[in-house]
This record gives sequence, C-alpha cells and structure tokens, in this order.
Amino acid sequence: MAPPDLNQLLLEQARATVDEFRAIERHFQDPRGKSAAEAAKRAESAAEAAARLEQSLEDVPAPRGRRKELFLISRSLGRFATAGRALALEAARYGVSEDPQLAEMAHSARRAAEEIAEAVERLGGASAEALPNAGAAARAAGRAEHVRREATRATGAEPNAVVAIKLRGLHRRFSEAAEHAAEAAELLGEVLGR
Repeated sequence: MAPPDLNQLLLEQARATVDEFRAIERHFQDPRGKSAAEAAKRAESAAEAAARLEQSLEDVPAPRGRRKELFLISRSLGRFATAGRALALEAARYGVSEDPQLAEMAHSARRAAEEIAEAVERLGGASAEALPNAGAAARAAGRAEHVRREATRATGAEPNAVVAIKLRGLHRRFSEAAEHAAEAAELLGEVLGR
C-alpha cells in the first residue's frame, strides 16, 4: 500500500473546514435551519482528517522541516475548525435571530476558510501563485474581526440584556475563529513565500 500524501491529507482537512464554515454561514443566513448541526458534523470531519495527517507525519518520509510545517498548519486549521464548531453549537443553543453583522462575520470566516484551502491546494508545488490566497485569507480573517469589534460595540445599545450577552458570546467565538484563520494564513504565507 502506498504511503498517504501529506499534502492531500492537509487538503482534506482544509476542505472539511470550508464545508464547516459554509454551513455556519448558511446558519446565520437562516437561523431556523439545520445548518448548525451540519457545521458541527463537518468540524468532526476536519478533526478526523487532522488526526490522519498527524498519524501519517510519523510514518511518511518528508523533506527536512516539512513535517513541522505541515503539523503547525494542521494544528492552526484544527483550532480554526474547533472554534467554528463551538460557534455553531452556541449559535444553535442561543437561538439568536437573524443579524446582518453575524451573517457578515460568518461570510468573512467562510471566505478565509476558502482562501486557506486554495493555498493548501497549491502547497504541494509550493507555488508562489498560492501566496495571494494566504494573503486573502488573512484579510478575510481581519475583516471578520473588524466587523466583530463594531458589532460588539453596538451591543451596548441592545435593550435586551439577555440578547446582548448571547451576541457577545457569539462575537467572542467569531474572534477566536478569525484569530486561528489568520494564524493558518500566516503559516501558509511563510511556507509559500520562500
């Protein structure tokens, strides 16, 4: 049996993360749907792909330093997916109604996930063509954080204290997701920028 391709395993993880954040975005577009449960399921797929990659890192020969790079990228992607899973579960539990700012944060997080996956897809050849994807992922994560800050400030005007607390909790989860997306993008940028 041929050894697994480490880049392919990382790409599987990145694609599962994209599917997760697409489901999260759908949830914030239609909070009454079943997309939060789908997002949690996709997060599990991302975690399984990460576990396969980490296990394969021990067994598959790779150029010096490559294992560490893939491990670090996989770990940051894993934290991104985990933050998304927590976000999806809390969103379903809180039952917050439609909110344009939450939808915009979800859109930016999804864009970051897609750009990271594009960069990972091109990682095999360490092509400089993928460098703009890593930069776009970092910008999308930054955009999600910017919207989150504005939205958190606006919760001070929310007349219902319970809704304000729920929104702040979701904002915190979006902030965590954006931080980990930016971390993954930065690591990818370092690898691709060489």
